[in-house]
Amino acid sequence: MSDSPPNLPIEPPNHYRWLSPAQWQRRILFWTGAVLVGLAAIAFAKASTFVYAQFRIIVLGHSRYWPLLLTPVVFALLSWLTSGILRPARGSGIPQAIAAIRVDNEGFRTRLLSLRVAASKMVLTLTALAAGASVGPNLTSLPPWAIPV
Repeated sequence: MSDSPPNLPIEPPNHYRWLSPAQWQRRILFWTGAVLVGLAAIAFAKASTFVYAQFRIIVLGHSRYWPLLLTPVVFALLSWLTSGILRPARGSGIPQAIAAIRVDNEGFRTRLLSLRVAASKMVLTLTALAAGASVGPNLTSLPPWAIPV
């Protein structure tokens, strides 16, 4: 009998693992996602600024009383939408993300963290800003009554 070790696959040394195609696939996927999220955040911030500027133009260009009509009507519409078809888009998103991470139910997680929900939250926020809401990615917008005229 021979005392030679069994034929086990030889693993490359640790300093060569970074060359692994599987590692590079994960890295590329991760960085692509990070870049896309960053671009979405930039687009959302620019859109928020643009939409709120349009609201200011309506108020300053026409009448400072427009928000008395526009804001409640749009808020009622947003409330109706989030009570019905856009129910998963309710809330700020942070508590939902924490809850989805802690729960093992894949269906529950998918409902809370889908692209549809994220896009809905962005559209709802932009709509609220168009009506003069003091919401958004940076919370620097002023409520309608604080707009200098």
